[in-house]
This record gives sequence, structure tokens and C-alpha cells, in this order.
Amino acid sequence: MPLEDRPKSGRSLESDIERLK
Repeated sequence: MPLEDRPKSGRSLESDIERLK
């Protein structure tokens, strides 16, 4: 996976956590 895709995934995970909250 490209390094650019990695940071995007991390941000997406954080957004999902905020939505769960």
C-alpha cells in the first residue's frame, strides 16, 4: 500500500471513532 494511503486510513479511523462517540 502507498504511504499516502496509510495516513488517509489513520485519519478515517479517527473520524470513525469520533462518530462512534
